[in-house]
Amino acid sequence: MSNVRVASFLGREYSFRINEDEDPLFQQAILLLQEKLAESRARYPGSDAQELLLMTALALCVPQIQQTEQLRLTQQRLAALVDTLQRPAD
Repeated sequence: MSNVRVASFLGREYSFRINEDEDPLFQQAILLLQEKLAESRARYPGSDAQELLLMTALALCVPQIQQTEQLRLTQQRLAALVDTLQRPAD
């Protein structure tokens, strides 16, 4: 069953329809976005809402890209280790 949740960002309220089982993750996402928006507002005090949203989105994307790259490298190392372990000993 889905529920409507309301979240406030930069003085505006937005309604979201989410499944009940996603509610805890959704609440965490709201808090993270509000925190990052507050950081962007402090860092760029003269910016309007659109600029703040853009800067915040970019700030959230950078760690995601870094984590994706780290995961890729870890998977490569793991595959190499598995390959090494599967080779017969000489």
